[in-house]
Amino acid sequence: MALGRGTTLAINLQCWALIALLPACDHSTFKSPKADVVASSEVKNSEVTEVPEPNPILEESSNVPSNITGAYLSSNIGQEIDGSLSVTTTLMSETARLPYDLEPGVELRWAWNVSQEPSNVIQSGSQVTVFFTDASNSTYQNLLNMELIAIKTDIDGLETSLSGYVRDTMKGLDFSNGRFSLAPTDFDVTISTSFNPPSGGSLLVARSLPGQIPFLPKNGDSYTDAIDGIIFLGLSNSIFDDSVNSETIYSYQFWGVSAELRYELLGEWKTFPGSTVGESFDGYDFSNASLIDVDWEGSRFTGGSFEGADMRNNTLRRARYEAVSFQGTDLRNSDLTDAELINCNLDGANLTGATWTDGRICGPGSIGDCL
Repeated sequence: MALGRGTTLAINLQCWALIALLPACDHSTFKSPKADVVASSEVKNSEVTEVPEPNPILEESSNVPSNITGAYLSSNIGQEIDGSLSVTTTLMSETARLPYDLEPGVELRWAWNVSQEPSNVIQSGSQVTVFFTDASNSTYQNLLNMELIAIKTDIDGLETSLSGYVRDTMKGLDFSNGRFSLAPTDFDVTISTSFNPPSGGSLLVARSLPGQIPFLPKNGDSYTDAIDGIIFLGLSNSIFDDSVNSETIYSYQFWGVSAELRYELLGEWKTFPGSTVGESFDGYDFSNASLIDVDWEGSRFTGGSFEGADMRNNTLRRARYEAVSFQGTDLRNSDLTDAELINCNLDGANLTGATWTDGRICGPGSIGDCL
């Protein structure tokens, strides 16, 4: 019975997020959950500005060109001392991998779209934090799908924008496939990492089940690995998790902990411990899973999803996939010899170096199809 091996977890290496805790605002000041805040380059990065009455501008922003050059968005979900959830998003420089430097006279506005009403909003330079009182699982899931828009106005009045969803911008361009790896076998998961915490800091690894809100550490609080949901807290490059069950997909969250007990979500990835050869996986959701070097030979899939999954070097020989989505899946150097792909979605799938169902080797640039 062949087992999955050598899974890789990606992380977000953004700078330590500034999450300032301010007294909750009167909800009556927020006229809509679709709101914006404004910052000027004349406000120093060390200054925090509170905007008590943001105005909805999503309709206006739809007409602003999405072409802020040399930048990307990087987000982080945190939990504050009072239990509230916060979303911190930073406009980052692609080259420096630091917060975007606003030139004199340049103004930056933020807009967001989420069903919950924020309890507070603060902005510091090119970074904004939006707070939410409700810390339930439904709120967490909604925040993952929260859309954020950065609108930059130059001194000549020219407006450009950059938008993204929290779920996607938590990865940003600092998405790295070398920091964490998860190696699943039948009943355990071995986690290896090259992450080096800052001086006085540590690494916290949490684990959650499908549909379960992940453990969210509160800034300023200290924890031990005896707390439910935490499987490791300390300094180590190899972590062994043997309290798992076969045929369960687990989510692992990796948090960097500073000496001041500030928590930064470095990355989140899913993995599946258990047999993958000659098995049936009808309706399984492996989207965004870490599945490198896994052997699926002869397995059967109906109506499932591998969207965004990392499936490099997989063996899919003689496997049968019907109505399965591989949208955005990384299938580089995988073997699909004699595999059946029936009504499957391969949009954006990277097939470079893969062996196609007819034995052809897919050439460079094989995105969505074997070239």
